[in-house]
Amino acid sequence: MNLKVLFQILRRWPVYLWFFRNGVIFGRWDRLYEDFKHDFLHYKKASLKQKRWAYKNGFLSERIERYGMDESNRKDFISDIEFYKKSSYKNLRFVYWFDDKLTTWYVLQPFREHLPEHYYSIENKKIRDLNQTQAAADNSVEGIMKLLREKKELAFKQTRGGHGRGFFKIAFADGVYSVDNKTASKQDVEKTIRELDGYIVTEYVYAHPQMAKLYAATPEDVKRVTPCVIRVVTVYDEKEGAQVAGTLIRIGAVKAGLKTDYDGAVLCGIDYKDGTLFKPRIDVEGFSTEPCPVHPDSGVKIEGQVPNWDCILREVLRISNTLNNTPYLTYDIVPTETGFKILEINSHGITRILQPFYPFYANEYTRKLFKP
Repeated sequence: MNLKVLFQILRRWPVYLWFFRNGVIFGRWDRLYEDFKHDFLHYKKASLKQKRWAYKNGFLSERIERYGMDESNRKDFISDIEFYKKSSYKNLRFVYWFDDKLTTWYVLQPFREHLPEHYYSIENKKIRDLNQTQAAADNSVEGIMKLLREKKELAFKQTRGGHGRGFFKIAFADGVYSVDNKTASKQDVEKTIRELDGYIVTEYVYAHPQMAKLYAATPEDVKRVTPCVIRVVTVYDEKEGAQVAGTLIRIGAVKAGLKTDYDGAVLCGIDYKDGTLFKPRIDVEGFSTEPCPVHPDSGVKIEGQVPNWDCILREVLRISNTLNNTPYLTYDIVPTETGFKILEINSHGITRILQPFYPFYANEYTRKLFKP
């Protein structure tokens, strides 16, 4: 242990001791410390009395407004501390199936029709063709560039990590290259690809036109804003099989750009019985939410139903029943014209964006799986 790490531990030891006594998994200590520190210093909508009450119960004080939480309904919500206890990690040794997107792609081969087309992996500076239908592999930067000119757009994703970190899009149109919608030279694009490590290259998935109308005022918006991404949370019940525990949608916005968990993105609950949207809210500085009945860019009222909803639920539950050694799964899905595509599955998906619409312990299946 170097001196910098030792000094950090000594400075933070009262909070770390609190984490330790509450059984928080060690790997979350630093991040939770920063979350609580930021909440205490910068969140101004909660009084000191409210902050004390929230912290005493294991929540960031920001959750009071976000969840609509008070003493009468507090026990419907899982706290930030409780969610990151070691005992709350339910997928055990199989987490690696989902903590690495390339591994997830291999695990989900029986359901390949619901995955974006995967073209290349870049690991240890080696480019490998993942397109099994291609007779001769072109494992090179030029191979990726040739594919880009053919497909016009490619998505580049870090194999490990979440919250959109490391994601970017490269496009080619009318002889011009761009990275995340910013013009770039061919040489710069090649340099960017050459420097990547721990990445997969896939098709760039667009949402069903019905959903795109919610956020796209112009055809250009469709290109520069992330598609609508649905989150489906499932729990595998030992007696009743896979069950849905909550669903919501993150609707893109120009301010958020190609990311979904960032300032300006619109969050909206989905009634998982029929796919109806409800209670839209906008993310403000990634730190609170406000009601948002009309999309800030398109001016369209946020309402309606998700297309292909019955198909999405049926297939997600089929996958969760197959992967029954991992009882808690969080899917990120884009509804498309032909069905849906799974962008990723999280092995311990955050509850911050779920609980405004589906309090964790209000669901009998998450309560049964997680409640001490």
